[in-house]
Amino acid sequence: MIHADKRRGTGPKVIVLWVIWASIFSALFFYRSFLEGSFEGSGMLAENPSLLWGLYGGTLVIAFSLRFFLLTRARKLQQALTLMIIGLAVSESLTFYGLFLFPEYLDLMFYTSVVLVFVYIPTYASRLK
Repeated sequence: MIHADKRRGTGPKVIVLWVIWASIFSALFFYRSFLEGSFEGSGMLAENPSLLWGLYGGTLVIAFSLRFFLLTRARKLQQALTLMIIGLAVSESLTFYGLFLFPEYLDLMFYTSVVLVFVYIPTYASRLK
């Protein structure tokens, strides 16, 4: 049986945050290496730069807002976990945009996604109840 540490923000519950974050972070590299080039992007999407930059900018705004405005205010582990999973999914979506919709911008989408997922590293877990 695993015993929780008496300090706040440690123990098995907080480890869940780290495991989820690490699995999402490593999955980005898996997607990139195994799915790159598997699908061809649509020429119509590539010809529409407003859609590209709208998706890109909207995803950045949502991911940063979740992390720095909502997640910093979360006090309970369950709230933080929910916000973290939503933020990681939004952040990871850029990789899929690059793989399936805009393959000519895959590098931009992938590396931005890596940075966004890295921002969600659960350093905030120590203050959670």
